[in-house]
Amino acid sequence: MTLTWVIGASGLVGRGVWRAGVRQGLGVRRFPIPWTSSVADQRAALRTGCAAMSQEASGRPWSLIWVAGAGVIGTSERALKTEAEVFEGFLDDVADGPLQMAAPSSFFFASSAGGVYAGGSPAPFTERSAVVPL
Repeated sequence: MTLTWVIGASGLVGRGVWRAGVRQGLGVRRFPIPWTSSVADQRAALRTGCAAMSQEASGRPWSLIWVAGAGVIGTSERALKTEAEVFEGFLDDVADGPLQMAAPSSFFFASSAGGVYAGGSPAPFTERSAVVPL
């Protein structure tokens, strides 16, 4: 069985993903991430989660499902920049950091709102804005 870490398991989308995994008897895991703390604290918690998943998997495949994020049309630019910084740093840590040898075998990203406008401009976006996902 592939262990699966649901990052954002307490959010709207993540909670559904988490519950589905539990119902199906999959090896889903979640680790507390201090989303309201500093970028450094969030990244440290994500690195700790990666290390725990890697250790538990013991060389077997494991996967990441990223369904975290609270950015919507009305979210401040500062909050969105923080989310992006945490996510980009996390991807760098997984790909290039000390966890590289224990990288997951699959990664899934889903966004319930903000990702569909990521390549568009100018902000702010509305329901009438062109959908330009990245």
